[in-house]
Amino acid sequence: MFGKRLALGALLTSLGVAAFGGFSNSSGQSSQTGEPGLTYGGLRNVESVWLRLDQSRRVILAVEVPWEAPRKRCSDKRPYASTVFTGAEYGQPVVIAADGTFARRVVDRYREEGIRYVETQNLKGTLTDAKVTGTVAGKAKATKPNGKVVRCSFGPQNWSAVD
Repeated sequence: MFGKRLALGALLTSLGVAAFGGFSNSSGQSSQTGEPGLTYGGLRNVESVWLRLDQSRRVILAVEVPWEAPRKRCSDKRPYASTVFTGAEYGQPVVIAADGTFARRVVDRYREEGIRYVETQNLKGTLTDAKVTGTVAGKAKATKPNGKVVRCSFGPQNWSAVD
């Protein structure tokens, strides 16, 4: 179920870590200067969370936040997990308000192994110089080739990443 999306997330995370030398300040500024950076990273459970800003720090270029729906919130009583990918690089700009807050609804529709997926994910957060915190919530629907539909809901689930 996660094949292509998980591989894409791992590739993007690997590229981000390689390009920036880890989850640190991508603006090239020393962390001793106290100036905020453009890249934030962290972990949610065992999955990576990251966020990259444009030079103005007013637009999110890319953000990746994993989430999971527990078995009790899925119609087939099986857990479900995925990752929300959004930002200007995905054609879905996320603008950061003057107070540091942002929000974006992302609807992903894709097919994998004959199953049609629709994931509606509501991403919210607050950006400070040192950290970004937020929540993710939503629902998922998987329609199997035989017509059986599985529905799940999740959240709100907390996430965070540091400069």
